[in-house]
Amino acid sequence: EFPLKDPFVELVKGSLNTFLNAMTYPDKTCYPVASCNDKDFQNLMHVYLDAVFYPNIYKREEIFRQEGWNYHLEQKEGPLKYNGVVYNEMKGAFSSPDEVLEREIMNHLFPDTTYGCESGGDPKNIPDLTYENFLNFHRTYYHPSNSYIYLYGNMDMEEKLAFLDEHYLSHFDYLDVDSVIQEQKAFGACRDVTLEYPVAENEGEEDNTYLSYNMVVGNAADSQMAMAFEVLDYALLSAPGAPLKQALLDVKAGKDVYGSYDDGILQPYFTVIAKGSNPDRKEEFVSVIRQVLGDIVKNGIDRKAVEAGINYFEFRYREADFSSYPKGLMYSLDILGDWLYEKGNPFAQVQQLTVFEKLKKAVNEGYFEELIRKYLLENPHGCIMTLVPKKGLAAQREKELEEKLASFTGRKHCITCANGTDALQIAYMVAGVGAGDAVFCSDMTFISSTEPAKMFGAVSVFCDITPDTYCLSPESLERQIQAVLAEGKLTPKAVVAVDILGNPCDYDVIVPICEKYSLFLIEDAAQSFGASYHGKKACSFGQIATTSFFPAKPLGCYGDGGAIFTDDDHTADLIRSLCVHGKGPG
Repeated sequence: EFPLKDPFVELVKGSLNTFLNAMTYPDKTCYPVASCNDKDFQNLMHVYLDAVFYPNIYKREEIFRQEGWNYHLEQKEGPLKYNGVVYNEMKGAFSSPDEVLEREIMNHLFPDTTYGCESGGDPKNIPDLTYENFLNFHRTYYHPSNSYIYLYGNMDMEEKLAFLDEHYLSHFDYLDVDSVIQEQKAFGACRDVTLEYPVAENEGEEDNTYLSYNMVVGNAADSQMAMAFEVLDYALLSAPGAPLKQALLDVKAGKDVYGSYDDGILQPYFTVIAKGSNPDRKEEFVSVIRQVLGDIVKNGIDRKAVEAGINYFEFRYREADFSSYPKGLMYSLDILGDWLYEKGNPFAQVQQLTVFEKLKKAVNEGYFEELIRKYLLENPHGCIMTLVPKKGLAAQREKELEEKLASFTGRKHCITCANGTDALQIAYMVAGVGAGDAVFCSDMTFISSTEPAKMFGAVSVFCDITPDTYCLSPESLERQIQAVLAEGKLTPKAVVAVDILGNPCDYDVIVPICEKYSLFLIEDAAQSFGASYHGKKACSFGQIATTSFFPAKPLGCYGDGGAIFTDDDHTADLIRSLCVHGKGPG
């Protein structure tokens, strides 16, 4: 109903919204909108429901390619790359060690459930997702039968519900969707996991390790225990002089110590982290945690610290102070904690006054000590995770990506570089383009295709395009070559064949022309990565092909990137050398 390219952007610019977003969690996706103006709220709700239940992805595959992943070439002879909004976002997320740690903790605590998967998508696996599988998943799990609809505020609820039914819900048949979140079976013993994360060559590996102590504690239905662990996090790790944090800092287990209680999933977990540590400190890290917690169980917890924690959370609850976030939005997220898992009372998380009263009494009854004993000391469902920095890991993963891209295009070599422009510049250098040379290129392209010619003292000779593909016209190419030869002022040196708008050039004709006049052929496939020409993939033509991973390209990355493809071993070695300022193979 609203055929805009990006309704979200238009709503941000032109509505009175107090909140507008889409949020992805490990087990749900939320599409919240809020406004203090009833008419504006009605419009926001209408546009969002239309976007969720009637998305244009079923009509236009290019949306999936742009937002999900695609193949990308910055230049015709450039390297093949992956691109896509989500792909690039997840590459950014996977580059942060803190986010890597958080993700791996959840994956290893719940390996047999949905939490054992990366909800946003692992960049290594995102390109394996097909358009058809994506649609099938959306068709099943983004159906109204699998939705939870929440309204909050001073509004005519009957009117809103009638609108929802008339315009959306009544248009769908009921679908029995098996989306129940399964519990992870408890481990037989606490697991010890060591993983690596990449650091730059100029970063130190010493004092850069993360140590974490992670325990699964109950389930989302127990609102009293959930609040009790929030209080324990405060008393043990956050309050001034918190005993567990101080003990770990005293033995220099890490440069920083912190913890968290994550309860936005079916089975919450409690975590203690030492940041800026070393792998050989793991045993002492675990020993100190168990010793401090054991002493607390034996001698009793600091009641004043616990009471301060209870008062802190009770004050926040009563004030309902959520900073800039609408109160109704925060209540909805709390309610989903029970509602989604079909356990207990959906309103339990927003009816906390009795919980605070019970916790105040429990301070003197050994309740908190028992929670520590049962869930943090004698609990087999946990893992000790060591996240170790490793130089060269990024290069190793980059090499694996290059091999995958080369295999996809049918090329023998793929060499990644900073961006598509660099890829083209390197291609010109390999071709030996210099002063007095003529480089032939179509006149419909980005400046990067011809910029290197000016840098090296050559002259770009523009050719016409074909009316159906907008690519380099073979007939125009040969006419221009003959014209340059007849004039005798320039030496024909190379051809940059630009694949445009997903269309490869007519290489069955262009390649023989290049061979006839001994011209070096560069395929600029920045806009055609993933496309095919007579059964061969883009980036497989010419002595060299280039591509770009700029986020707007068919295959994008987080920031920018490029790649160069070739089948010749010597050329590949030369490209690798040029990428690192002339460094030799050793």
